Amino acid sequence: MGKKHSVINENESRTEDTEFAMDYELLTPTLTELTEEEIQKLHFFIEWNNETLDFKFNQSLDSITIQELNKKMGWEGRKLVLEKMDNTYFGTLYENGYRSMLLPIKEIDKEKVILSGFPKEPYQAIGYPK
Repeated sequence: MGKKHSVINENESRTEDTEFAMDYELLTPTLTELTEEEIQKLHFFIEWNNETLDFKFNQSLDSITIQELNKKMGWEGRKLVLEKMDNTYFGTLYENGYRSMLLPIKEIDKEKVILSGFPKEPYQAIGYPK
């Protein structure tokens, strides 16, 4: 529980009690028979929340135009990196060298990937090669 302060203008503000919640997910080992090197070579397209996510490791996820702008600005852009903690693999999104999102990989093989940890139902997404 905490207080939320909203400033309306110079002379008026509002304070209300609110609950600050955080969701957690129990990590389970990734189900796979693939090696880390084999996983990094895979490329999937994932449909989630009416968007298509390009899921490929160690390559820029930005368009060619954005890549050119990033090069001029000295930025790295967006990149997906495979990381592992204990027996769980993650698709980790880096933006300009900073970790911005971790998506636990629930299951992965050459035919599909199941990601978990999404903020809305069904809380997971399935990707397939195109």
